[in-house]
Amino acid sequence: ILLVTGVLIYSVYHNALEVEIWQLAIWCVCVILSFYSVVKKSLATVILNLILFFGVSLIPVWQSAHQNFQSVFKLFFG
Repeated sequence: ILLVTGVLIYSVYHNALEVEIWQLAIWCVCVILSFYSVVKKSLATVILNLILFFGVSLIPVWQSAHQNFQSVFKLFFG
């Protein structure tokens, strides 16, 4: 589980220079949760970690969609 989480984190955040500070902070939380889940063998912690990790990974997508919506709204309604 730890290896899979590490590979997922690396694949999403392979270019750390473009990642903002809050994303790096949540990445650190995900790493700590991964270690904790392996030590305690807690499935709930693994699920929480994956939700947190993928939720943060999708934030740029949500921001982009929000900006696109604002652009379309301004185009039609000034």
